[in-house]
Amino acid sequence: MNKKQFMILALLTVASVIAAVLVLTAGKGRFSGGKVAFSGGGVPPFDVNAVTSISIENTRARLKIEKKNGMWIVPSRAGYPANFQLISDFVTTIRNVRVVRSLEPQKKYWRTYGVDLSSGNRETTTVSFFDSNRGVLASLIMGDMYFTPGTRASDQQPAGRYLLSNTKGALPFLAGVSFTDASPNPKMWLDKDFLKFQASSILSVKSIASSGKLNWEFRKVSGKEDFTLSNPPKGKAVSVNKIRKYIRGLSELSFDDVSLRKDGKFPGMTNFASVAIESGGAFYELKVGTEKGKYLMTVVKRSAPGQPESQSFFSKWVYEISPAMADSLNPGKDFFSIGQESGE
Repeated sequence: MNKKQFMILALLTVASVIAAVLVLTAGKGRFSGGKVAFSGGGVPPFDVNAVTSISIENTRARLKIEKKNGMWIVPSRAGYPANFQLISDFVTTIRNVRVVRSLEPQKKYWRTYGVDLSSGNRETTTVSFFDSNRGVLASLIMGDMYFTPGTRASDQQPAGRYLLSNTKGALPFLAGVSFTDASPNPKMWLDKDFLKFQASSILSVKSIASSGKLNWEFRKVSGKEDFTLSNPPKGKAVSVNKIRKYIRGLSELSFDDVSLRKDGKFPGMTNFASVAIESGGAFYELKVGTEKGKYLMTVVKRSAPGQPESQSFFSKWVYEISPAMADSLNPGKDFFSIGQESGE
């Protein structure tokens, strides 16, 4: 073999290797989870920072989530803050979704995977992302089932959820993600941590009965993390651990749902009492009670006791809380120990 023939053979070998790499790479991008550009499968790329509203709709309900002044809110819940991290993760997941497997064009298979809007008996969900001009950045149909490995052993079904982009020429594809279903239920998207009190910032707490009588009051000891109960009854020892437990409950405050305060009035709760909290240079009045079998809570923020509301932001809403949460806020609790500290 002369030098010229050797060079030709070497060039052909290099070309063959490059071609093989390209074929393998293309296969990997479509079928094994590599990030792919839209070519009938996947979701067309869009700018996550341009998303200002999200629509989630199925056969039962429709939900809109909007970004206002840099904050995500749920309009159907009187503009209550939405969970920023949850929304951010969801939008980013859809933007960077990876195609594990594409379906063939035969539409008769699509209903099986829950991405056929014509199948009225399926809980198909449509998710759309809009920009500030209400232009559609991306829209897709989410399958109603998350497939786990082995669900369809005969079909060697991989794990994931089937999605279908609402784009001409799009094909349903399996996304290798296990994110929670996007539901139009507002409760799923509310920021449940928005109303919380840091234990370290609480300076005092007092309980006021519906009659106006002071049940108890305790204040933080200067320079310490512990609290002392004001005017404890004679012969009773204060349980530091019980007070700590109550403070911890305030720092873990949560709710199930919120609604707009009707007619600017607080609900006609019965069996209620108030808890006043001094925290972070402000005073919060929590009113807890029951109405029509539900446990409710209202919140008013003031700059000082007896002063007008310093911020009407919180008082717009009525919070629905669990019986367990209502019990943890129960202002009728006592903070006394019998004999030795029990460590409760």
